[in-house]
Amino acid sequence: MTCARVGYSLGAVSRVDNVLQNYFLNPFLLDIVGLNATFTGNVLLIKQIWDAVTDPAVGYLSDHCNTSFGRRRPFIFMSSPVLWAFWILLWMQLPNVEEQGLLFAYYTITLVVFNTSVTFQMVPYRALLQDAAPTYGIRTKMVALQEMTAMVSFMLAVLIHGKVVVLFKYDNGSVNYQLGYLVSALFFAPLIAFPRIVTAAFITERPVEEGGG
Repeated sequence: MTCARVGYSLGAVSRVDNVLQNYFLNPFLLDIVGLNATFTGNVLLIKQIWDAVTDPAVGYLSDHCNTSFGRRRPFIFMSSPVLWAFWILLWMQLPNVEEQGLLFAYYTITLVVFNTSVTFQMVPYRALLQDAAPTYGIRTKMVALQEMTAMVSFMLAVLIHGKVVVLFKYDNGSVNYQLGYLVSALFFAPLIAFPRIVTAAFITERPVEEGGG
């Protein structure tokens, strides 16, 4: 059970994408990419609306999936490389592209695909708690450890990102934010994409009962 607790809590590291998006995506789009405020707001609004659609849809698919790998694992495994790739693409500045419509389309599509992949991981990951912790007491302890891991990860993510984005400079001494954001994305991509694979490896799913969903 200790391995299951540790494995489940490690999955919380992936949630650093939330704090990095919440704190830094808006200024990145406005100040680094040069997307105007209206388009930036619409990118973030579309993401929120899309999340409201995908969360219950993925929950339904996960509940009704029945494979030799379990109901939850396939979603976690298959979404990981997509998460990794689209996190990096999200923080890239398109070279020589200033057309607002193209920038809006690129960052909207990239953010929607990334967050859809997050949903394909996060919803099954949460459902694994029922398999890892059969009693209320154990679930409470595991959730507490998970939240503590998440909070520490959040603080470290903000600190590390803030240091990395100002690390690189042009010859004239000004900060190369474009490179800084990209290096930060490359650093955090595996931490966002892969910890829940460890969770899935540590936790054994209970078999679906006869007649269950």
